[in-house]
Order: sequence, then C-alpha cells, then structure tokens
Amino acid sequence: MSYKYSTGSLRQGDIYYEDDRLGEPTYIDFGMDTITLRPSGSAQLYVEDGKVGIGTTSPDHTLHVKSPGTCHVKIESEAGDESALKLSQDGQSSAYVWMPGSTSDLRFYVNSADRMHIDNDGNIGIATTDPKVKLDVHHNPTGLSSDTGGGEVVTFGTGNLTGGKIYYLNSSGAWTETDADAAATSDGLLGIALGSAPANGILLRGFFDATTYLSNFVAGLPVYLSTTAASMDTTQPSGPGDIVRCIGYCTNTANVIYFNPESVYLELS
Repeated sequence: MSYKYSTGSLRQGDIYYEDDRLGEPTYIDFGMDTITLRPSGSAQLYVEDGKVGIGTTSPDHTLHVKSPGTCHVKIESEAGDESALKLSQDGQSSAYVWMPGSTSDLRFYVNSADRMHIDNDGNIGIATTDPKVKLDVHHNPTGLSSDTGGGEVVTFGTGNLTGGKIYYLNSSGAWTETDADAAATSDGLLGIALGSAPANGILLRGFFDATTYLSNFVAGLPVYLSTTAASMDTTQPSGPGDIVRCIGYCTNTANVIYFNPESVYLELS
C-alpha cells in the first residue's frame, strides 16, 4: 500500500496531512481495529467494527451522533426530489418517514401504505392523506375479532374483570358489573373490559366487537345497558325501576359497536 500526498508530512501507520503549517494537523488515525478522522486534530468521525461515531469515539449504536450543544441530523434533497428515512429488516416490507418532492408534507409509511400524514397546515391525518382538521382519524373496525376493541383506553381502578363485560367505576375505585335494574349500578363512568384486570385496559370510548355480551345485534340500532349483569342489548329495558341508558350504536359489521355512553339515563316508573 502507498500513500500519495503533495505537501506536508507522513507518520507511519496513519495518513497525516497538514496544508496550513500554522493550523492544527488533519489526519486519519488507524488504531487497533478502528479508524478515526481528525480534522484540525480532534476526532470527528470514528469507525469501529459495526459502529460509527460522529462527534464521539464511544459509539453505542450502529450510528451514534453526539454534539456538545444542539444536535441536528439533516437529510436534504435537491428541489423537486424526495427525502426519506427508510427502515427495513432482512428484505422484508419497509417502514419510512417520507417528504415528497412536490410538497413539504410529512408522511409515515408502513408496508407501503400511508398510515399518518402531516400536511402544510399542521393537520394530522391517520388513515387519511387529506386531513381537514388538526386531528383527522378515519376508523375501519371491520378487522376486530371476538370481544376485542380499541379507542380511548384507561388502566386505572381495581377489580377482577372479564374481557367483553361492561363495568361502572364505584365510589371505592373498583370496576363493578353494571345492571340496568337500578340507578346505583347504571350511572357514572362506564367501560368495557379488555382483559382480566384494569392493567389490560378499560375502553371508555371507541369500537368493540361485543360478540359475547351483546344481545339482538342489528346494524344502526342504539345499544343499551342490559338488566343482565355486565351485558348490553339493542332492546331497551322496560320494567318498573329499570334504567334506560344508551351506551352506543351498532355498526354494519356483525357484533361491532361504536361505544360512546351517554352521561344521562332515564328511570322507568
């Protein structure tokens, strides 16, 4: 191997080049299984087996960028061309953050589909590329399976739960089975259990496949608390003292409801 240079000096083992005799030396430092680029004498680019450090000689990731102050990483294309950060594993489908060349919109792609979109006005679209308001979310709950759902979910409270049943939060903070036979077991905060404990989630509002605990599903009909404990029904209670409280609506997908409990109820006389 030979090193070709025009001026300056050569150190054995390193490429050492100094163009300005009054300035600090610039050289490539070959260490034990490492390479360091030192413009003006300080280490700026460091390479070891499987890791690259910029501004650090102790990279702890494949690429580690460090700065003594504000740290920015910039990806810039020419006008009209796209800029993207792409993630892929072993040739499988990719995920990437992409800025199209024609706009300054920011798009998040997973499996070649636009999953989240931020437009020039700061509107965020999820499952839509044309958001109309600050947060525009398009739902398609047709993929839900038996007694599962999602939306606004909390994990507070106590109690031993059953996934798919509906509960109210009692005064001691325990999730308790609802029953439309009385106001005391039908009012307050309602939620559908997503598992056997509050830590698994309590759905306060969203979409749910109520396969087990919903009776008389009919697309478009309102859903009420049932006089059967922890259950729901599209037929409203009708007995004296029963509570009528609408908790959502059936969608056009079998057993899938939009769960959005009303805050008020009617007690039958």
